Amino acid sequence: MKKYSGIILSALAAIVFAANASAATIWAPTDVNVEGDVNVIQVDEFLTLDGGSLALFEDTDTLVGGNPLVLGSGGGQFFFTANPNGTFTVEALVNNISQGSIVMNGMEFKLAVDWGNGYVGDIVSTQRPTDPTSFILGFNDGVKEGSSLVIDIMVVPLPAAAWLFGSALLGLVAVKRRKL
Repeated sequence: MKKYSGIILSALAAIVFAANASAATIWAPTDVNVEGDVNVIQVDEFLTLDGGSLALFEDTDTLVGGNPLVLGSGGGQFFFTANPNGTFTVEALVNNISQGSIVMNGMEFKLAVDWGNGYVGDIVSTQRPTDPTSFILGFNDGVKEGSSLVIDIMVVPLPAAAWLFGSALLGLVAVKRRKL
């Protein structure tokens, strides 16, 4: 049975590493079918990204090697438009000037900041009491940190498959311990 413990520990380490490599909350717009916009705003008056560049990733992308839509450090908005084929076009706007766009297969996304050492996802999100669809996101790469105000979004709950996979791993560990 000891030969399996190494495999289980290796699998757990791989899962933890993969989770940290793409750690970021998965978000979704709240009003794509109504207004079609998600406003992601970094407000310099009381929030700052300390020169970091804010970007949006599709939820299935990793923060390393993904295909981000970069908004930059000065604030602006990501504008979502539903396409007839079920995809979404997301455009980055700064002062109503397009900074580029991407087409996503779904409308769920991650936000990340890059200070020159690669993108890091949000490590904390605080819901604003005045608006349940507004959050202040905190980012930290170990050297720099910053925060951004994000409105018109909601947290996407962890899928049931992740809960099932996690409970199966715990079950394997429990069975191993019982047999020892």
